[in-house]
Amino acid sequence: MAESEMLKVLRNVGLLLVREMFDKEKITPNIVSMLSKHELEYLGVTIPAHMMTLLLPSATKYAPHDYA
Repeated sequence: MAESEMLKVLRNVGLLLVREMFDKEKITPNIVSMLSKHELEYLGVTIPAHMMTLLLPSATKYAPHDYA
């Protein structure tokens, strides 16, 4: 089975420990940048530095580019 894009992101930022929750909630890289602090905590990402590590690559790579 091919590795999901979200799994690749989690592996790249060293957050594989939250993989199960991301899989369970069907979180994909394109929506990570839209998650609130509360939602990230629910998913198991509780340390602010980990939140930023996860959000920054997702925000720049997967965020919509149609902002005017």
